[in-house]
Amino acid sequence: MMSLSRTIWRSVGHLYHESRRCIDFSPVDRVILLYHSIGEKPWSETSVRQFERQIQFLKNHYEIVDLDELFDTKRGVVLTFDDGYRDFYDTVVPLLEEHDVPATVFVNGAFIDDRSEILYSRLGVPEGENGVIMSANQVRELAEHNLVTIGNHTLSHPNLDDLSETEIKEQIVRGKHVLEEEFDLTIERFAYPYGSYNEESRAVVEETHRCGLIADRSTNISSDAALLPRIGAPATVAQLDWQLSRVANKFKKNLGL
Repeated sequence: MMSLSRTIWRSVGHLYHESRRCIDFSPVDRVILLYHSIGEKPWSETSVRQFERQIQFLKNHYEIVDLDELFDTKRGVVLTFDDGYRDFYDTVVPLLEEHDVPATVFVNGAFIDDRSEILYSRLGVPEGENGVIMSANQVRELAEHNLVTIGNHTLSHPNLDDLSETEIKEQIVRGKHVLEEEFDLTIERFAYPYGSYNEESRAVVEETHRCGLIADRSTNISSDAALLPRIGAPATVAQLDWQLSRVANKFKKNLGL
């Protein structure tokens, strides 16, 4: 006699296969993914093993491209990394090289070399940790890397909604200038800290950068270059598979997420 658990398992499997016939589980066409720290630190959101598995999953379903190439592909995904954690240099870049895929890393000029103690509270890192953010030499090396683009993430990662118009402009423009002057770069990409923005910050970004990236959990890439949406990359491949499916995005839209 078949056990109850086996019966349930077979029933779930049947339901799953039947649902795939009438529900569109295929991946969306274009998406920008948002990562932070990759590793085993307390503040890391994705382990190295899971990140490697996600890269392979993405390569199987998408073309991993630079942000400038996203609309030139039939099905493309862009990798972005906020805050400039040192594990981007130590862990992520070797994997980008291994798989020959590009990425953009958004850096706070005041946090390079762990220069400012503000970074601990702003990024949720325990006080006294060393080697949290990339060093100036590492950023300088990446400035010459053919797979890496460096972007501006403000000077010191404030919530722009909490600032005056003058402070917003100072954070965005000074953050850009610090990176350009120290590393001989032209900075054209911006990521809003915490993914939040207002009309004032959007206007400054539009005036000073080619594009601005937010974090609103959407795959509906807008025509507004100053407010390009990103999906926060989850911890596992299974979660990523779900988040990138058309049915998941339909659910989110219906729920107003």
